[in-house]
Amino acid sequence: MGYALTMRSATRLFVLALGLGLLAFAVSLVLRARQSRGLAPAPDAATILSSAQLPRCPETPNCVSSQAADPLQVVEPFELDPSLDAAPRDELERLLTVARDAGGVVVERVDGFAHLEFTSPLFGFVDDIYLLLDETGERIDIRSASRVGSSDLGANRERVETLRAAFQNF
Repeated sequence: MGYALTMRSATRLFVLALGLGLLAFAVSLVLRARQSRGLAPAPDAATILSSAQLPRCPETPNCVSSQAADPLQVVEPFELDPSLDAAPRDELERLLTVARDAGGVVVERVDGFAHLEFTSPLFGFVDDIYLLLDETGERIDIRSASRVGSSDLGANRERVETLRAAFQNF
């Protein structure tokens, strides 16, 4: 009987310790998410438009871009269909509508460029998406990156591909 009580006590202690560890982990994620809201995003629209380059991805896997040099971070740009009689700027507006419908908030919108924020529902992490209409009007380049951390478990790549599918079906 004494052995059973000892095992029961040890099990309770283990469960309590595990629960406290998970709680501490969750609190740290929430604090990091709140901190991410205050971080300054990458360069402003004027800088991006004058260089025709989206901000470079850091050397972490939580960023994808159609202009990335690292093959692991590359995503295809949004190719515009010339057979559609839509002006390239109208196509950018269409992509912005798709992004807003997916939960994006437009932070900045200037002549062929847009910056959006997406906030994760559970912990409130903020990801930045940049859209840039190329000079030829044939494509829209995209960059999606997490503001904090080093891994996003593929969330930014998945978001870009979800936007792409919705854009093509819009």
